Amino acid sequence: MPEADDERSLPRWLVFAGLGALIVVPLVVAWTVLHDPHWIALNDLAQIEMRVRDVATAHPPALGPPGRFEAYGEIGSHPGPMAFYVLWPAYMLLGADGWALQGASLLLQAVAAGLVVWVAFRRGGTGLAVAATGALLLLIHGLGTDRMATPWNPNLPVLWWMLTLLAVWSVLVGDLVLLPVAAVAVTFCMQAHVSYGLPGVGLILLTAGWLIAHRRSDSDTGTGRRVGRWALASLGLMLALWLPPLVQQFTQDPGNMTIIVGNWRHASEESGDRISVAAATDVWLEHIDVARLARADTTEYTAEEVLHTDHGLHLGQRWPALLLLAAWIGAVTLAWRRRDSTLLRFHLVVGVAQLLGLVAITRILGPAWRYLVLGSWATTAVMLLATVWTVVTLAPAPRWDRRILAVGVAAAVGLGVLATVDAAQTEMEDITLARAVDRLAVRTDDYLADDPAGCADQCHYLVTYSDPVNIASPVFGLMLELNKRGIDAKTTRDKVSSVRDSRVMDREFASAEISMVVTDKLIAKSKKLAGWTEIAYVDPPDGHPMATFLVEPEPEVKEAAARSRGG
Repeated sequence: MPEADDERSLPRWLVFAGLGALIVVPLVVAWTVLHDPHWIALNDLAQIEMRVRDVATAHPPALGPPGRFEAYGEIGSHPGPMAFYVLWPAYMLLGADGWALQGASLLLQAVAAGLVVWVAFRRGGTGLAVAATGALLLLIHGLGTDRMATPWNPNLPVLWWMLTLLAVWSVLVGDLVLLPVAAVAVTFCMQAHVSYGLPGVGLILLTAGWLIAHRRSDSDTGTGRRVGRWALASLGLMLALWLPPLVQQFTQDPGNMTIIVGNWRHASEESGDRISVAAATDVWLEHIDVARLARADTTEYTAEEVLHTDHGLHLGQRWPALLLLAAWIGAVTLAWRRRDSTLLRFHLVVGVAQLLGLVAITRILGPAWRYLVLGSWATTAVMLLATVWTVVTLAPAPRWDRRILAVGVAAAVGLGVLATVDAAQTEMEDITLARAVDRLAVRTDDYLADDPAGCADQCHYLVTYSDPVNIASPVFGLMLELNKRGIDAKTTRDKVSSVRDSRVMDREFASAEISMVVTDKLIAKSKKLAGWTEIAYVDPPDGHPMATFLVEPEPEVKEAAARSRGG
């Protein structure tokens, strides 16, 4: 669609503002709705919030959240901490609580979406910007605003992966301004979740190859020197962003990257069997099915469903994916016949991302949870965008341009309305448990305010749990909420991979123990234990009763603590 048509219409800034509003409105609505009832982070999200709070402390994060990696007797983490650092400013400004964390997540998504639309403007004017907005809104609707608001590391990079693909395409057509954008976006994705590692490395190598070839071909011109300057600046930026995990890798034994690689090379029994090629192909096709996005059929499996999900190769059930693949191949063929190098490079980026995405799926160990391949939906959205844009750009009848643009605007508005309606019903799935833990934390704090351990302002509490229902999910939330209230609450060293060194404690250094107990049976049993005093109790309407107990240290622990303090 020629840009000349854009110049005769509305100012570009006004179009950008209108398209931005279509994306931002549902995100703002979602955040507003999430204000009440009050939500606190549990389990993985509590661990993430802890690390966000660590950013400006003496213990800044060097790695991402803990992952499903284990090698050499150690549990590994996702590659890097960049997500914690980019969430931190908005989190602190918005109040440093659960709602602030949701707001920071939504703001991060809005920034990625805005950059996607901006890049689309640079590549194809208003027409491509409208189409990109539609693809973004389809993605937001399909995944749900609750995912956009949940600052879980598999959720955070999805829109940034879409930005990565468009930015890499821009670099391949000579728009070097987008090179640092691509460097930041791909780094963010790769550090946040390891599933972006292989596709991310592939796109980095593709970009590096183009830059080297382009610089050599223009080595005697100002263009070649310009390519070199942008490449060096972007490489320096990437190295700076990767500095914390690189330092960790070379100062710890084993380093985190060594653990990740070791996990893939020497899978343990706990990791499970590697997914078969047929099953991986089926999972891959499932995430090319645009109809699933339109139906918002992307929710995570339950534990029971994933155990009984037959990921065989069911081509008869994947016809929408096969249809999109056929349409994309047709678009590639059309661009090839027209010798349109700009569109061919767009399709090259899509093809590399899809192929490496499939290879990455074949590396999954154990159940193929949908959160492990969320980025595939962004690749599919860009594939759809590239296909539609090729047809529109190479259409033989230019007089239809304005009509096509009108249809695109109508579709984007419709998707924006649909996403806004969805956003008005946004709800966190763990809200009942979160509210119960929040009440438990408040009551525990009230009890501890009277200094029952007799340690004044030098109290150090060791937090433990007995929870056969939720495993460790609520205890991390309890510990986090106590920390927010100024209580020095840490957990045992076996949880070090989850909360890091600064939040674990040996028993001999604890003034007392706070034990979280779940279910009536265990609570009743705990009441009979010597030295155990119930300090708070919550009985949620839809859940199991939970209580906290103050546990006096054993005599030998008291003596060890006294010796430690004396020494």
